[in-house]
Amino acid sequence: MRRAGFGVTAVVAYSTVETPPPDLAHRVSDADAIVLTSASGGRALKRGLGNTIGLSGKLIVCIGEITANQARRLGIPVSAIAESATAEGVRD
Repeated sequence: MRRAGFGVTAVVAYSTVETPPPDLAHRVSDADAIVLTSASGGRALKRGLGNTIGLSGKLIVCIGEITANQARRLGIPVSAIAESATAEGVRD
């Protein structure tokens, strides 16, 4: 852009903060299913639960392959992957 004569100002327009809620373990224990809509969501889940991941018997649905691959790398068992990366795809 600069070479084309435009003034350029770099700004951070988006930032992901992987901070799980303090009551995450309680929320997970009450849930029948967990939907991961991003790789960072999987990382936050793992960070919040630590090594006592506690996901046995939970239905875990990922919104796409990238999210599912990250979940698997983190030791999160993936039950299903949405056919389309939409709310409808997760539901179906």
